[in-house]
Amino acid sequence: MTKATFNQIISSLATISWGGVPVYLYTKGLIGEYLSESFHLIALSGGLAMIVLGLFNLLHAGREVGCGHDHSHGHDHSHGHDHSHGHD
Repeated sequence: MTKATFNQIISSLATISWGGVPVYLYTKGLIGEYLSESFHLIALSGGLAMIVLGLFNLLHAGREVGCGHDHSHGHDHSHGHDHSHGHD
């Protein structure tokens, strides 16, 4: 396991943990002690989104990804043709 993979796993677990806080508070009915009622669903939605993003990152930790294009630089710029257009 590389250092980058380890860091990605740790940050994913932290994201899942922080996402679990508002979900826990909402399910236990304790969220009202911290937030106005108009923010309860927003906090729940944000917590669920953090859990989903953390799980996604955790499942994809250490996966090698290409950038989607070829990096070969062997193209030749000498075209071997004349650029004169026969103007008089």
